[in-house]
Amino acid sequence: MSGAVVTRGPGHTVGRLLGLVANALSGTGTRYKAAAVAPHRSISTTTTGLPPLTHLPMTHSDIIVIGGGLSGLSAARKLHEAGKTVTVLEARDRVGGKTWSVRTKAGGNVELGAAWINEHTQPTITRLAEEAGNRYFEQNVDGSAIVYHSRSGERALFPGATVNELDPKDPLYTLKTQLQALSDSVDLADVSRTPNAQELDELSAYTWFREAGATPQQIHEDLEPIVGTIWGGTAREISFLYLLHYVKTCGGWVSLISDNHKGGQYQRTRNGNQSMSLYLASLLPEGTVRLEHPVSSVTRTRDIVVVGTRSGASFTADAVILALPTPLYSNIRFEPQLPLLQRQAVERSFVGYYCKVILVYDRPWWYEAGYSGSSFLPDGHVAITLDSSDGIYARGLDARGMAPRQYSLTCFVTDQRGLKWSQLPKAERHAAVIAEVGAAFQRPQDAAHPVEIFELEWINQEWSRGAPVALYPPGQFLLLAQASGAPTDRLFFAGTENSPSWKGYMEGAVIAGRNAAGQAIEWLNGPGRKGKLRRGEVVAGKL
Repeated sequence: MSGAVVTRGPGHTVGRLLGLVANALSGTGTRYKAAAVAPHRSISTTTTGLPPLTHLPMTHSDIIVIGGGLSGLSAARKLHEAGKTVTVLEARDRVGGKTWSVRTKAGGNVELGAAWINEHTQPTITRLAEEAGNRYFEQNVDGSAIVYHSRSGERALFPGATVNELDPKDPLYTLKTQLQALSDSVDLADVSRTPNAQELDELSAYTWFREAGATPQQIHEDLEPIVGTIWGGTAREISFLYLLHYVKTCGGWVSLISDNHKGGQYQRTRNGNQSMSLYLASLLPEGTVRLEHPVSSVTRTRDIVVVGTRSGASFTADAVILALPTPLYSNIRFEPQLPLLQRQAVERSFVGYYCKVILVYDRPWWYEAGYSGSSFLPDGHVAITLDSSDGIYARGLDARGMAPRQYSLTCFVTDQRGLKWSQLPKAERHAAVIAEVGAAFQRPQDAAHPVEIFELEWINQEWSRGAPVALYPPGQFLLLAQASGAPTDRLFFAGTENSPSWKGYMEGAVIAGRNAAGQAIEWLNGPGRKGKLRRGEVVAGKL
């Protein structure tokens, strides 16, 4: 593993990542010190804590990758391994994108961004985690989960896991069975070939739920908390065809929402998911990754692509990979413009409101009381809570060396009710979350005393503007889906939303990055490099 140098801003450096990766994997060092916050402080920025090195000159690259998250760095790694020169431009002062692991006072990690992997259904990210020296453990589902209605005070308990199979006793069993069948019918290669694609696209998810027999109350109680937590939007805002397409990439409805060995919420990593991006960056040559380089322009000339940054620095390459959420393309001036349908995808897609509030405690009081930590709160600001302690409960024993180092509940505050909550002063926001957790678990005294609170509103992160992926309103997805990630005139597109598998997850991010790199490599090795692509021409890459 080479000791990569990461350059920070024009004329400045932030130093080597290799030692940082070692520290992250061993649970030592200063990487997360600046990101950890005192009780009741919001997270806004972080520093790298890396030693300075000398300035590295800019050079022409085969490929420039815009975005230093998992997808962009996965693309960069594949390019480097293929013998191509690459420069990664990252706007933030850190790598990782929507993976952001921070250290608590007790020394454990919490995830402000992407949280889960699955060794059975997500082999790509699992291999990367293992390669980076990361260990993983199962999401805690021991104990009872809760559905709490704050308006009526009604409270119901059920087994701690989320739905892992469709239950014929579920009042919405028929609806969910139909949803599963419809998602199976989606053609991922060409969504327009999906049966009744136009009609499905014109429906909102909410309208389809109603037409399939769900009452407004059932949608409010059962479906909206899930929609908000997965997509950051409401069922009224999202094209039903988009929802089906997303579900299909994740293996089906049950796979998407469950936390068993088939599900998307099955396992979490011990050393933090950001450590995988740090590891990827450490594999690249000196000067490859440049932090604090927000891109402002991409100009395609006859022979090269010139990428300009806000600071005034310019970089050149034969082609560019964009590893950004689609709505963020609006931050960049493209010359010539993107093709019309891609511009429309940028303008018509949106990213929902998505916030994590992580309550850290000195003991797992919910687990001690017989609860899994999972709760559904249809009436509150919080949609769902989940246990996010960073280890395995084993009756006080150190199970496989992975006893929790921190005890926490992650509270998902999303969609329109999250927007309303976000307008409250910080102290009131946190008080509201704590009160809802205390009421749901009927342990207000225990809930009232977190030792730390981490909060991150992704919509307020300049280089994310929301999470987890771009969403499409009714009537927009069918026309724009194929265009949004289609390679064109020396531009290739990564990012988890462009993945054919596990869209919105870290698995999807890595796959999309490698796919984009494969397309770029084929172009570099083929006739396209000598005779440039016609504007709007789509390249069929090796996936």
